[in-house]
Amino acid sequence: GDAANPLPVEMVSFTTQCDENVTKLEWVTASEVNSQEFQVERSRDGLNWTSVAVIPAAGTSNQFITYNFEEEIMGLRYYRLIQIDFDGQYEIFGPISSNCSSSENSVSVYPNPTNGQFTVQINSKEEVKESSLNISDATGKIIYRQELLLQEGTNSYFINQNLERGVYFLQIKDGLNRFNTSKIVVH
Repeated sequence: GDAANPLPVEMVSFTTQCDENVTKLEWVTASEVNSQEFQVERSRDGLNWTSVAVIPAAGTSNQFITYNFEEEIMGLRYYRLIQIDFDGQYEIFGPISSNCSSSENSVSVYPNPTNGQFTVQINSKEEVKESSLNISDATGKIIYRQELLLQEGTNSYFINQNLERGVYFLQIKDGLNRFNTSKIVVH
């Protein structure tokens, strides 16, 4: 980022998980400047959005802050955050998706190709207590690792890494190789 013009909100993560038929959203900010609120919006198709909650933001902060929102809902839904400043500026994070009735194991990454900010969506048939998300470069060296506790259904993770241009491989390590490996192209 440009030091002279810092981002109003530095988003660390934006994730969804299913707990039976409850979709739980969580997002974490590392810093906020002049931040008034987060609007949580939901969509069935990723095109038409409905506001479902307004969560007051911290104003100005340089500490990690965790926000939560949850609702009972079944089926595929998309969520995004609109972060609004006191001066009316806004920024959109997402969308990420949730599907609390998914029945297959899969991993997808979007957008892909990416600039280093992307969402990893993991559909899991069952709860997986111990697993990790690993991103390795073309030589096989692991450059990013995150411990996961996968819930049944869709689990979405927003990854924000300054990755060099090139090809990377994303694997969910759960000991049973239930998940496909995804190729990520950083441009």
